[in-house]
Amino acid sequence: EDKLFTFDPLAMRWSWSLEAVAQHRYADNVADLMIHRLGRLPAAQREILRVAGAAGGRFDPPLLAKLVTIDHDRLGEHLSALLDAGFLAASQHGLSFSHDRVEEAAYLLTAAPERAAQHAQIARVMKYVWRNALADAVFENANQVQRAEKSVFSTEECEAYLILLMEAARRARDSASYEQAAGYLNAGEELLQTCGSPAVDYRHAFSLACMAAEGDMLLSRMSQAQQRIGECRKRARSPLDQAIACKLRARFKTLHSDYDAAINDALEGLRLLGIELGRGSDALQVEAQLRSIQALIEQRGRRCLEALPKAESETVIVAIGLLATLSCSFFIDDDIRYLHLAKILELTLAHGVAPGSTYGLAWFGVMAAERFGAYHDGHAYCLAALKLIERYGFEVDLTSTLLALDQVSAWTASMDFARRTAQQAIDSGRLSGDLAMACYACNHLVSDSLVMGQHLHSVAEEIQHGLATVRQYGYRDIEQILLAQQAFVSA
Repeated sequence: EDKLFTFDPLAMRWSWSLEAVAQHRYADNVADLMIHRLGRLPAAQREILRVAGAAGGRFDPPLLAKLVTIDHDRLGEHLSALLDAGFLAASQHGLSFSHDRVEEAAYLLTAAPERAAQHAQIARVMKYVWRNALADAVFENANQVQRAEKSVFSTEECEAYLILLMEAARRARDSASYEQAAGYLNAGEELLQTCGSPAVDYRHAFSLACMAAEGDMLLSRMSQAQQRIGECRKRARSPLDQAIACKLRARFKTLHSDYDAAINDALEGLRLLGIELGRGSDALQVEAQLRSIQALIEQRGRRCLEALPKAESETVIVAIGLLATLSCSFFIDDDIRYLHLAKILELTLAHGVAPGSTYGLAWFGVMAAERFGAYHDGHAYCLAALKLIERYGFEVDLTSTLLALDQVSAWTASMDFARRTAQQAIDSGRLSGDLAMACYACNHLVSDSLVMGQHLHSVAEEIQHGLATVRQYGYRDIEQILLAQQAFVSA
């Protein structure tokens, strides 16, 4: 290709110049060689690679056929040539680039001012060509919308792409790709501001703000999270929306150790849903409530817990989620720390399981062990909660449930098992998004290690890791506990 070696058909021999070979600049690796070769491809093949570079990591002939400006009858021929030359590779999902560097070089074939419009075109074509399998191409389509010129979309397209971006953000969040999720949500906000109508605003603006606020907390962007929560409150219209905004405020204030304010926010949200929960201290009321729930479980049989159906009422789902934020009451002297668990179990047994139910079941087990000495019952409740999480995919409750199991395991299993469970609770924090419980688990891990007589050097390292975690989210009360443990170990 570089004409350094030539074949003379008359003389039937190859010829070359060693001086020219010595002076030629060679690529250091295969990717550089491919990029060098890209510039010498026929115009039609360069056009295919240019469009494919903008489409990203996945494309197929039907998609390219709608995007390229070459003769469609020859598209297959050109693709075969690119596959044979090693620029493209075939996979079960279609075609992809053979190397990231080649994809980057192909993307640069489109002039920078033209890229946003091209991404908008690709987003539309993807939505049409892959219309029967859009659920399998959420990220590919969302990536195009994210980089697209938003003003070219119609109101109908805006609504469809908002839903798409939020679904992509949920999937990214659930796989702990929080930065990626934040990028989709920012694109959604830009789309909303650029071309959203009042109808679109009403239906999706609130959900978008709530997801963004949760994402900011997961990314330790606390000042931005506070602003987003304020935006949620402004966009909330129904009592249900307002209750969800109360839940976010309660979670935020818990991380700032403002437990009384967090409890008041949660109670305000519950009142909006018609649920009254009192504060104060009444030992007889607490015992009556807890024994009532225990009797209800025993009446149905403990096996009923693992077979509970999923809740369908949106009001019940939001109420149980709000009640779960009252885990902050564990740090104050108020019977609400018992009563909110009883209320979660009451709603769950009556209406089915929702995110927050398994937290309530597991920590009800802790209270049953602590208050009534029902240690093995408490352990069984925690295990039932874990089975429900696995059955319904309630990862949001995983950290709190593992921490509850750590608590009751001190009575029912080995301390080594309890310590491993506390470590699992910390490790699951990014998956569940339960930052408060993940921080809380840090000092529990240290306590378990001290009780077991672990080497103080390793305990000191655990404390350092714990301090790094809680300082990341600004949870001062847990930091103070860890500092007290650090002083004890140092002494």
